Amino acid sequence: MGLAWNCRGLGNALSPTIPKIRALLSKKYYDFIFLMETKCNVSSISPLFRSFGFEMYVGMDAIGASRGLWVGWRSGEKISHVYSCMNFVILRIAKYNGLLWYLVLFYGAPKASMRASGLRGAAVFNEWKVRIELVDIPFKGPCFTWCNNRKGLNRVYERIDKALASKDWFAVFPNIGLKHYPIQISDHAPIELDLNLVQNVNRKPYKLDSWALEHEACLMEIREAWYVNIVGSPAFRTVRKLALVRQRVKSWTLDKKSEWTQKWEDFDLRLEKGMDLVIREGKDEEFTKVDEEVRAFARAAASFWKQRAKLRWTIDGDACTKYFFQLG
Repeated sequence: MGLAWNCRGLGNALSPTIPKIRALLSKKYYDFIFLMETKCNVSSISPLFRSFGFEMYVGMDAIGASRGLWVGWRSGEKISHVYSCMNFVILRIAKYNGLLWYLVLFYGAPKASMRASGLRGAAVFNEWKVRIELVDIPFKGPCFTWCNNRKGLNRVYERIDKALASKDWFAVFPNIGLKHYPIQISDHAPIELDLNLVQNVNRKPYKLDSWALEHEACLMEIREAWYVNIVGSPAFRTVRKLALVRQRVKSWTLDKKSEWTQKWEDFDLRLEKGMDLVIREGKDEEFTKVDEEVRAFARAAASFWKQRAKLRWTIDGDACTKYFFQLG
């Protein structure tokens, strides 16, 4: 298990990042910790983490009031340092299942102008990533790991901090996952690598019932939810709007289903009154109106149960088709 955080400064003894790191390290046992943008020298912060058991460490000193990397691990772990520079650190791990693994801890350039010009070796790294088929490790927690800390319409959220693993690693650790902590103190969120992250396998994703789209009221719910004014980046607004649409449509469909039992009884009463008007006064307007409502309601109910049954009715000849009656 490991922890990584772009903490944005550890040089000040009164920095709020230090109490937060203490709180994180006191909760769980981490094999390694990776801190970015420490903004101080390696020697000045190493004693702090030695008290938590991270006797072994490597890092890069800050340049002025920016940058700085620090990676620490416990002396009992079979971890060794391979290479390090201002943008990444490579560790060799021989702990798990007697196999040899390499851990690459990567830190991008702090300024957008530097990223635009390209990091040295970035093209080679991307080519290597594709060649060995690294896969994005699934995560739990908030969707975004970075915020520009601006206010109002200028606020932007993105998922910048992430982790990749090879197929071989997934084969050995099928429950591997990331935990995203909320963004706090820094503009980045701490992320936690867990080899045995508990997966909520019983939670099924919500699926929109096709019958609901036949109702104008449902379509209105979707339009109203989508045009709600949400502040943030385009990605953040899209995610929030999709979540809002899901919530509104799910609520609407559940309310609609609860009405169905009572609905048939209401239709029976209204049809009886309509038939009575036809017999006594010869007026069939009310009966025709209710009859059309019943047919529309029945079509929606049939669509619902057909989707629930998950059968290929028409293809297999189980539906009420001409082919079905010919076989009968």
